[in-house]
Amino acid sequence: MLVTAAMFLLFAAVFLDGFGPRDAERYAQFAADWAANGPSLGQDHWQLRTPLIASLALGFRLLGPSELTASLVCAVWVALLVGITFVGARRLLGAEAGTLAALFTAGSAFSAAEAFEVRVNTPETVFAAAACWCMIAGLRSGRLTALFAAGALAGGAWLCRETAVFLPILFGLSSLVAFRLRLAPLLASSAGFLAVLGAELATYWALTGNPFYRVMIGAGHEARNAGHVPEAPVSVVSAVTADLTESPLAVLLATPNVTPFLLGGLLLLVAALLAGRGRPFTTAERWAAVVFGGGAVLSFVISGYVLRLESPLYSPILPYACGVAAGWSLWRLRGAIGRIGVVAGAASWIVANAAAADFRDYSEYADARWLARTFTDGRALYTDPITAHRIRVMQALDGTSPARLTYGAAPCAGDEAAVTRAKGFRGGLVPARDWQLVQEVETRRPSPTRALLRAVPGVEKVPSLNERLAASEPLRLYVVGPSAAECPARTDGAEDG
Repeated sequence: MLVTAAMFLLFAAVFLDGFGPRDAERYAQFAADWAANGPSLGQDHWQLRTPLIASLALGFRLLGPSELTASLVCAVWVALLVGITFVGARRLLGAEAGTLAALFTAGSAFSAAEAFEVRVNTPETVFAAAACWCMIAGLRSGRLTALFAAGALAGGAWLCRETAVFLPILFGLSSLVAFRLRLAPLLASSAGFLAVLGAELATYWALTGNPFYRVMIGAGHEARNAGHVPEAPVSVVSAVTADLTESPLAVLLATPNVTPFLLGGLLLLVAALLAGRGRPFTTAERWAAVVFGGGAVLSFVISGYVLRLESPLYSPILPYACGVAAGWSLWRLRGAIGRIGVVAGAASWIVANAAAADFRDYSEYADARWLARTFTDGRALYTDPITAHRIRVMQALDGTSPARLTYGAAPCAGDEAAVTRAKGFRGGLVPARDWQLVQEVETRRPSPTRALLRAVPGVEKVPSLNERLAASEPLRLYVVGPSAAECPARTDGAEDG
């Protein structure tokens, strides 16, 4: 337990660095409103992620609203996930295999490092993992309380995000296989899920007159994702309006913090099965294979091919299940590789996860974070719309006296301008020749993983890798040159703060 806790704290110390790309600022803004004014009905897709919003609001009430508080709340969710894995896996898969599973969860590039970035899949994974462990216990024993709890926890995952719909389907099919026509255990998990679903529908019906209020708003968001409505406002992250044209399988096999561990987990599992031929499986092990294996496949198929959500972010149970499978497999291989081999394998798994997490961690908000702390008290700044929006959000959360932000129209001569390069963003400012560079700031920590990979011979011949391995560019501050118009009284495009 101490080793697992130390691993969690180590990953938190290195990778807990504030907001990540996508939707973090949206959740934080609405949670701050909850913390200040009490709960209110969400009006869009992001505001209706109630478990995450409620937990962030509680954190803001206790510690004050800030980017750091939001990340700490998600760290608490990750700690819950590690604890649930430690208890559930040790009870059902054995002490040693369960400890390895918890260790691999605490040191996961996906379930820990990326989860610190204020993402809704963080609480979703906690509810889904707890539901799966309860379901395995119920399938093994037939206890109605465990089965009902599994369904209710699946309902908690559903409240986080609709992609958790795979859980009641999986649990219903598993119960049918396990209990056949024994009515009470067959329906227990469904009753738990329906209890939560019924409470949600009744609440929205009472508040809005439409029990499917959240689902219908979520469906509209996905239509927007598919390109069926006009382009979103400039302050919205570009991924929100991107067409979903990539193959979900191709994306799964090219995700740095998922792909190596999916393939590695499968290889370890095959090796463990071959090495342990003739060794019987416990009932819990069989059901764990059904629940986690079936859940990973079903979640991926539903999210990727039915809901057309290609990113592994929408199937968080899959990378979590890979860690559990790797922990169980590595311990089962102990007869073939010895305890030293198990320790070496576990260390290699953790190091690989740390490298993968470092590879993808670009600290997307680092430039905006530095600017939000530097440009305060009405100090004027011209920058791109995305950076301006992020600065405004951070200063509002922190209660900082805001900057006077300008974007969109041409800058004025003499303005201070910030040129940032967020990862994957192509629309940033391009300084004119007569802009005077006054400061360069390295806002991001250097990535040792990317530096090592850049040293590999021949890597420069792969253009796609060159872009991903490039060293981060510094934040550059300029004074706009005299070729720009002089417009001291201009207000168009200015943020009021």
